[in-house]
Amino acid sequence: MRSDSGQQFHRSYAAVRSAFRDAVRVSRGKVQTYPLPGAGPGGEPLATDVTRFGGLGASRVLFLVTGVHGVEGYCGAGALIAWLHGDGANRLPGDVAVVVVNLINPYGAAWLRRVNENNVDINRNFVDHGKGYRANPEYEALHDALLLGVLEPERIEAADQRVADFRGEQGDAAYMRAFGGQHSHPRGVLFGGREPEWSQRLIQKLWQEHAGAASHAALIDFHSGMGPYGYGMPIAPYRPDDAAFERARDWYGDAVISMYALDKADADTDGDALTGGAMIDAFAAELPGTVTTAIALEFGTYPFDDCIPAMRADAWLHEFGQPDSPLGRQIARDWLEKFFPNDEDWQYMVRWRSRQVIAQALQGLAKDDSPTRRAPTRAPGNAATAGAGGR
Repeated sequence: MRSDSGQQFHRSYAAVRSAFRDAVRVSRGKVQTYPLPGAGPGGEPLATDVTRFGGLGASRVLFLVTGVHGVEGYCGAGALIAWLHGDGANRLPGDVAVVVVNLINPYGAAWLRRVNENNVDINRNFVDHGKGYRANPEYEALHDALLLGVLEPERIEAADQRVADFRGEQGDAAYMRAFGGQHSHPRGVLFGGREPEWSQRLIQKLWQEHAGAASHAALIDFHSGMGPYGYGMPIAPYRPDDAAFERARDWYGDAVISMYALDKADADTDGDALTGGAMIDAFAAELPGTVTTAIALEFGTYPFDDCIPAMRADAWLHEFGQPDSPLGRQIARDWLEKFFPNDEDWQYMVRWRSRQVIAQALQGLAKDDSPTRRAPTRAPGNAATAGAGGR
């Protein structure tokens, strides 16, 4: 076991915030706090903490963001706390600044949920809400099996069988599309919302404030729940023939995966099998005059199928149950475990891989002079295959 990782990784919202703020102070930085109305389960205030290192006039800016899916923020926050303690913030290349955004979805982090206070999956919220939403008939077919009115063994067994039958009859691609996000059931799972949420508005404000005048900007969006156990898989929101994808490959190596390549079902479609709304895909659209390079860094935990019962229990708890009850607290702990394994070896792998990828991003930003940038041709969207609970 790697006992040293416990100094950076914590399992409560208050502890994570405190450790992050302490790490910023150790690195001689300053924290800007953006409060969210409401409170956590213990009455604690909710907020996103932001810090910047590097010159205010830097022409190249790297954003490190945790907690888009709130509960996944425990993984990313630990990685960034370790990076700060490792003095990474004080050894930046010239003309490069780093903006660290900790727990962009503070409600989800505090309440151990992927969604926010409105049951919205922030990584489905970056869409043009003035246009009609894409339908998700696969989700429609499984909605009642994912949001149960009661958690009784017979109902759970029947719901599991229904999900298995759907997969057997419709195939893996349709099965994964069911978990790709939806805009039709506000209390269902993976709901993308019907207006820009607080977290979306805040991150767009930060992008403009810190990189609106930059020549180059990069984004690493930390997630967990998808891929091999403990490995950080970089996923880029570009097609394999896109110049921006080649730039990402140049920075991060052949490990970079196109989100389009993740979904084999797009072979006969427009390549967007999910409903869209991913933050990494909105980055270029928000900074149209800047050369942008974005990835999601996904750390694998448990197989997706193992997470469906926990997803169902979490949805039931916050629609019909009592979060402040023994059962409610157990459901929350189980959900946290799915995205943040209580395993110091896993945490060590996260810490090591994160340090490597951040270093690659900084090196890439410092050297890159490519005049090419991605020109969005559609509303920002995500075509990545779902991970634990859906990406």
